[in-house]
This record gives sequence, C-alpha cells and structure tokens, in this order.
Amino acid sequence: SMSARRDWLMQRLKERQAEFCEDTEVTACLFTWNVNGRDTPEKLPGLFGSSVPDVVLVGLQELVPANDTYSYYMAATTAVGDARERAWAERIAEALGDYGTFELVQSVRMVGLLLLVYTRLPVTVEATQMPCGLMGVLGNKGAVAVRLRLHNSHLVVVNAHLAAHPEQLARRNQDFADLWAGLEFPMAEEDVEVGETMADRHEREVEKYLLQSDWRNETGRAVVDGATLFWMG
Repeated sequence: SMSARRDWLMQRLKERQAEFCEDTEVTACLFTWNVNGRDTPEKLPGLFGSSVPDVVLVGLQELVPANDTYSYYMAATTAVGDARERAWAERIAEALGDYGTFELVQSVRMVGLLLLVYTRLPVTVEATQMPCGLMGVLGNKGAVAVRLRLHNSHLVVVNAHLAAHPEQLARRNQDFADLWAGLEFPMAEEDVEVGETMADRHEREVEKYLLQSDWRNETGRAVVDGATLFWMG
C-alpha cells in the first residue's frame, strides 16, 4: 500500500539522515492574547531576556470591541479593523526594535483574528483562513494560519478563536474538528521555486511523495502536512 511504502522509505531516510542533512538551529517565540477590543498600550513591556528568537509570531483575538456578533463583524471588517491591525502591528514592531531588526513578513486577519509574523531570517510564508462562526460562515469564530519555510523545514502556526464557556464544549470540539479537516494552504500552480537548485527540486519531489496521504487533496496542503504545528488562541 502507499502508506506502507511511505513508512518504509521514511525509515530508510531516517537511518541515513546524517549523510545528507545539516542541522541549523532556529528559534521561534509565539505570543497569544485576547485583547477584548482594547486599544494598544502606550508601550509593550520587555518581550525577551538575554535570548532573542529568530522568528516571532503574535496571535490576537477580539481585535475590536462589540456588544453583539453583528456589530463586531461589521466593525472588524471595515476601516475600524484595518486601523486596529495597523496599530497593533506598529506597536509590536516598536517593542521588537529593542532587540534588533525584525521585518513584518506576513499579516493575516479575519474579522477580529490577527496573526503577525516578524523575522530576522529569510523565510517564505503562506497564509490561509477558515470561518466557523454564525451559521458556519461568519469569521467572528474560526482560525487564521501561516506556513513558514525556514531553510528546508516548515512551521505552521494556527491562531484560533472558538465558542467560549463550558456549555459550548461540544460546539468547540466540533469547530476544532472542522478546522483540523478544512484548514489548508493552496497548492502553488508553479512547481519550480525561483533560484532553487536541482538538489532543492529533488528534495521537494521526495517530500511530495512522502506526504501523499488521506489528508492531502488536489487543491491544498492540510495544516499537518510535513510541518511542525503550533495551535494557539
């Protein structure tokens, strides 16, 4: 079967990993905060100690204030939401400036969910989102996600906001299951990346073969495809 062949090949590759792999340490720091519609503080406190990460990801929930789902949705999808996104991105960049030069390489927002990616390393980033709010279509609940390629490894970070309170346990579990099954990163139409060598191309072809499974389809990669996954919110 395909699964048995994949497992066999993966085991052989692991046995000879030292022959064709070079380890490079990369550090990442993740922050998550339900800001409950509050304004950005005048200054963020010190974020790190003596060790400064290479990549910083910040996940925020409830970016704008609201008293009901409709007003929240309308505020978050208009200029109010845009202004809040800019304000938080700028304030976080100011705080990171105390630790060196970080570049904001991705900002993905869905209603009141925001995920920001800052890095000191060259990375490629993909982003996606999936709503599961009112009637299963509004983005007041759901998730935004990014997939980072660091050297030849992948890191996926999901920022989710689900139904609150103990009585919503079943709904949260169902929403999580829906997000797990439905969140995906679209497959690129172009199969060759700019500047890649033949060795890079070969490695990607092997990766594609290894990742063939029930969670891959013709349109995209699921969040679990060949990556280290962090889920926050």
